[in-house]
Amino acid sequence: MAKKNLFKFNIKNLYYSFATLGVYETPVALAYANSIALEADYDELVLYGDGQKLAILTDDKGKTGTLSVTNIEELYEIACGRAMLVQGGLGDIQQLESKEHALYYEIEGILDGERITIKNWLYGCITGKASESYEQTTDNPTVNNFDYPLTVLGTTLQNVAGTADYTDAKGNIAKCFRITSYPTDDDYATFGATVPAAKQPDAWLTFNLNGGNVSGEIGDVVVEGTVGVDILDYAPTPIKTSFSLDGWSYDEAGLEEVDLEDVVTELMTLYAIWI
Repeated sequence: MAKKNLFKFNIKNLYYSFATLGVYETPVALAYANSIALEADYDELVLYGDGQKLAILTDDKGKTGTLSVTNIEELYEIACGRAMLVQGGLGDIQQLESKEHALYYEIEGILDGERITIKNWLYGCITGKASESYEQTTDNPTVNNFDYPLTVLGTTLQNVAGTADYTDAKGNIAKCFRITSYPTDDDYATFGATVPAAKQPDAWLTFNLNGGNVSGEIGDVVVEGTVGVDILDYAPTPIKTSFSLDGWSYDEAGLEEVDLEDVVTELMTLYAIWI
């Protein structure tokens, strides 16, 4: 969910992890990394017929960008298959294949006046050979930069048990490109120690406020729920001018009301009932 009054700055603590036989290894520090720049690799194709818009086809390939470092990390180069130890030093060798891995980084932020650290994992990362830039100066020293072209392909989102691909109500399989963890999220304390599996939660509950608001905020309230827990335990308390909240319904018309004993079973959308 979007965070209100959030400002982000300063990247720190970059790590990488490769997978062996589908199991990610212990993350290794990428000591000299100082920035990541990302942009969406995304296109849309609009289909028209008889002068009307019929459909929009989306093509979300992930993200592309740049990983910048101030010095080449030898172990990372070897792990990516771009270098190997040879007689006399480190050999820059021909790269024969691209090796996908996960990248971890933290961003400092201020959320509602409180300083926080935001943790991130990127999935399906591929970096190419870095461009190199050196300068000679007679006055102040200049920091050298090395820029890796970065592609983020993502990983297939798994079901709750992690035993199969997750599919939505229409049977679509989705990819996960990044997981971001905030201090209020579950497992935040250990997030980053290992590469987390990209799995759907037990359930997402979407509370449609039907014209109401929560503390002045309009729009849907989305929360992560647990299968078997009472639905109403997660329900917000919205208000609406000249109306009173009379419960929640499975349908927008308010015909199928949520009972006190109803529990979370899947991804669900509930609608506020106003009288």
